Amino acid sequence: MENGKWPGTWKVVCDVCGFWFASDKIKDRWDGLKVCHKDWEIKHPQLTIKVFPETITPPFVRPSPADVFVPYCTIETSKAIPGIGQPGCLIPGSNQVTLYCTPTTRQAIPGFGQAGCFTPSFTL
Repeated sequence: MENGKWPGTWKVVCDVCGFWFASDKIKDRWDGLKVCHKDWEIKHPQLTIKVFPETITPPFVRPSPADVFVPYCTIETSKAIPGIGQPGCLIPGSNQVTLYCTPTTRQAIPGFGQAGCFTPSFTL
């Protein structure tokens, strides 16, 4: 290095290669380092791209609608018995308990059989 060739210059070390240079030969690089002309580079254009954050949510949302229960009439719900009958299905005078005959109620076993349903000598 030529020391003192021009008045006002001094020795400066390059931050990349570590060699000494005159202060007028050192440049500021884009990342803030003081470098020589061989180590100087421009900032890559890909580093200045603005990336917009992705919107993860849909453009609009709305609450789910309330559940709609559609009443339907069955033999049980058409009875005029409180707690069993359903409004709109009641048939006045139909208070009798309907017997359903199933294989369990057809058995002639006390506690399982139902009057009018059991078949003698029917077992599972």
